[in-house]
Amino acid sequence: MLIFFTRLNGFHMNNQTEVLNAVRRRERLRCNSLAAENFEQLAEVLSKDLLHVHTRGNSDNYESYLQYVQSKLRLLNVARGELLLRQYGDAVVMTGTQTNTAEIREGDGTVLEIQAHVTQVWVKEADGEWRLASFQATSLGAPKTLRGPER
Repeated sequence: MLIFFTRLNGFHMNNQTEVLNAVRRRERLRCNSLAAENFEQLAEVLSKDLLHVHTRGNSDNYESYLQYVQSKLRLLNVARGELLLRQYGDAVVMTGTQTNTAEIREGDGTVLEIQAHVTQVWVKEADGEWRLASFQATSLGAPKTLRGPER
């Protein structure tokens, strides 16, 4: 009986590892899509039910977030620190730091570094794909200017 339980438990662990690795891949795809300005690919990673809360407390849904990254903020790089993932059925909670290197579109060329602690909820949707449903960023301090205005 003990051997059966161990094998069953081992199967669960392997399945959970596969799920968490799949979500990590989706997160890398999200970060790379933002930096590459591949908005079609980004849209595929996001749930249509997305709630994205920015470091300043303002929030976006799926449509307004895609509009925001296409018209307001150019993300030059999105770097994640160590990530903690916990699975709850068809949902995975991901927490960790994120550092964005960003430029305001239609701005003066100023490039900022924005550091945040992020909590995300990834959900397995009806088509079997993992998508980002919730994103909450908490600022870890004032943005740092990496490059000043171009004149």
